[in-house]
Amino acid sequence: MGRDPARVTAAEEFLSTLPGGWACGLKTARNLAPKLAEHTLRQGWDLTPELAAHLLRNLPERIHRRAGFLEGRIDDLERRDAVTPPRAAAGDGARCPQHPGREAASCLPCRAGDAPDPQAAPDMDPEAIEAIKAQLRGELPAAPRGRGERRPRRPLSRRAREAVQRREAEAFEEQRARALAGLEEHFPLDPTDEGRP
Repeated sequence: MGRDPARVTAAEEFLSTLPGGWACGLKTARNLAPKLAEHTLRQGWDLTPELAAHLLRNLPERIHRRAGFLEGRIDDLERRDAVTPPRAAAGDGARCPQHPGREAASCLPCRAGDAPDPQAAPDMDPEAIEAIKAQLRGELPAAPRGRGERRPRRPLSRRAREAVQRREAEAFEEQRARALAGLEEHFPLDPTDEGRP
């Protein structure tokens, strides 16, 4: 199967803009793009967010090399029609412009009148929107933490974990003793009943 240079370039751009810290660097994108272009063409995928979500689904807890992991997912790319659910017969498959994850014909928020008016002016200043987009792309430093925001908790030391486990075990034993005392109060033990079922 011949390589379409435009598709390879699009695949390289796709790999360099993957979400969630998965964006490939120049070298990795250049190495994986021809393979991605060929496999997506053969398997019926377009270079869309749906493909990105499919490639990055069910991630294992530990990944040693992201490039190797992505290459493995690309090598083992399933046919699109085998992975995605069939479209409803009633809908024409057109996506809702306000809710891209839904079909336009069956979009409940739009049918209920909850969808924003696309002609209305945005709630935010366009400059603020661009600043947020730049921050998400990593072009601007993150805003400093406010007073109300919590910092991530540090992992507990071994001693602290053991102390927490001891307190939990003691609380469990106290609760168990109270439950047994309550049972004995309601069902007193009669020493003469030994041996009876």
